[in-house]
Amino acid sequence: MPRRRAIDLGWGLFAVANLLAMIHWESWETIPFHFIWVSLTLLYGFRVWSLGPTLGVLALVCAGTGLLILDDVHTGAQVSGELTEVPLMSAMFLAMVWHARRRQQAIRVAEAVAENRARLLEGQEEFLHDVSHELRTPVTIARGHLELLGLERPGS
Repeated sequence: MPRRRAIDLGWGLFAVANLLAMIHWESWETIPFHFIWVSLTLLYGFRVWSLGPTLGVLALVCAGTGLLILDDVHTGAQVSGELTEVPLMSAMFLAMVWHARRRQQAIRVAEAVAENRARLLEGQEEFLHDVSHELRTPVTIARGHLELLGLERPGS
């Protein structure tokens, strides 16, 4: 768990550094903008956060990158079309979140089915063991009686 926190914190610092780069280099701000969004997507792809932190981080990234682009559009440093990237990136991220959550749910269902099948298999094996034991006893007794009567040769 501490390693995951360190990775999250490292990403947070990376995102802040890129926000600062967006402020410092206005004409190049789309590069750190994409660094933030792509790194967020990669980070989330490796570990799916719970819904609260996911929405919180998404809101912060949208606000941070969107406000900087909006300010640049307002001052004339960027064209207004650049603002469309924030909702597009958000929509792509949300689509990825939805698929990651669906995948996690499918994995949980598959694990539950596998666990259930393993229990069924154990039950079948136990049943077969019990049945074979219960059948062996009367067969052994019958063979013993047959041997005593001389109707069956020993070892056959």
